[in-house]
Amino acid sequence: MTFKIKKSTFFLGLGIFLLWIEESLYHNIVTLSEWILPIMVLVGIFLLKEQIKNQKQKKYSISSSLTLSDLNQVISDAKEIINCIVEEDPSQNISNLKIQLQILENNPHLSSFSIGIVGKNNTGKTSLKKLLNQEKYADILEKDIFTSINLDVDVIIFLVNKDLTHSEWEKIKLLHQSYYPCLIVFNKQDQYNNEDRQVILEKIQQQVQSIIHPNNVTRINSVPEKIKNRQYNFDGSTREWIEEDPPNIMSLVHRIKIIEGQNKQQLFLAKNWRTATKIRQQAKIISNQIRYNKAIPIITKYELVAATIVSVNPISSLDFLATAAINTQMIIDLSNIYKQEFTFSQGKVAAITIGKIIVQLGIAELSIHAISSLLKSNMITYILGSLSQGISVAYLTHIVGLSLTEYFQEQGDMVVNCSKIDVTKFSQIINKIFTRTQQGESLQIFVKQTSSKIFTVPTMI
Repeated sequence: MTFKIKKSTFFLGLGIFLLWIEESLYHNIVTLSEWILPIMVLVGIFLLKEQIKNQKQKKYSISSSLTLSDLNQVISDAKEIINCIVEEDPSQNISNLKIQLQILENNPHLSSFSIGIVGKNNTGKTSLKKLLNQEKYADILEKDIFTSINLDVDVIIFLVNKDLTHSEWEKIKLLHQSYYPCLIVFNKQDQYNNEDRQVILEKIQQQVQSIIHPNNVTRINSVPEKIKNRQYNFDGSTREWIEEDPPNIMSLVHRIKIIEGQNKQQLFLAKNWRTATKIRQQAKIISNQIRYNKAIPIITKYELVAATIVSVNPISSLDFLATAAINTQMIIDLSNIYKQEFTFSQGKVAAITIGKIIVQLGIAELSIHAISSLLKSNMITYILGSLSQGISVAYLTHIVGLSLTEYFQEQGDMVVNCSKIDVTKFSQIINKIFTRTQQGESLQIFVKQTSSKIFTVPTMI
């Protein structure tokens, strides 16, 4: 489209430019311009008309196009995660996921056409559903916008009764990312005059135009509209009465029929893609839980190792304390659980990176101060300054270990041998974990449990 605009503008501009030049040149150019200039102008006009024609005839895709390979990739990913679950924990009962995946693979055709109606309270969802039922659309689901939008439907009708809010726009973008064809419908028009109705409609069209075609933003009346009439008589008297216009949803029905009729292949792919994605997510939750259960004992082991060593051999430097909290072998062990499989040299580089992160973010210093404050309440333990360091390094090991599990989870099985720690991503995760472990009595419980473990270790040895 861009090429055509430039080409047509070029010919028109060139023709006008030469016409201007013609005025200042002598007769030898006049003869040439009599033939060439009209041709150039005509060519430019012709190309401009073709461009406008093509714009009008452009067929709108319901969303970003999906392909069969996109669907097969998600199914393949889900299979791989399920196979990992079977390998890592054969006792897990995932027969339901396997059945769902098998049904999806053996379902080559689109089932009955279904519609989802979403929107805030009092946008007219129930009344619209009844009207669509009268139009022979039987499979319709209603859902509030603020609940989890994960409907097993083919098309979404997004109801609004005024300008789009930020939260509504965010939901629409999420629907688009999940390949739902989305119709934005302005309802409850009786609350506005005719001029305001058109202004609101055009504003909504403008707000969503980056992902939704203006034709898929329409307005309806899902309830009868009361119209006040006034008649002025010749004798100066007036008569007033109320009339009701019946509900009108024909513009919406027209758009639904276009989507249903012209985009069957995309509807089929999108619905199956969402189903496969849901199965993959469910399998991933199970897989993550299995791996988390394996990771926690490893983290706990290295917490105690670090705490015991530092309690016996106190460290003066904050940097050294942070370094002591990050055991290279712990990183390697956790990476193996999550199929990242760091080598020793990779684990060592990762340990140095993480050590710098917790010092730069101030997590090491804040942890020491918080734990020292808790230990002050117990003078016997506070006298043992090395104990404060031991518990602090155990706590740092704890939050580093939890952060690594979440980091590796987000990396996923598909990112194999990603040996470098993403500093920005890991910083965000460890900040979140640190904040979470500071809330409530979490830190107090950790200090109490770790103290008792440190005191029992020497007698065990």
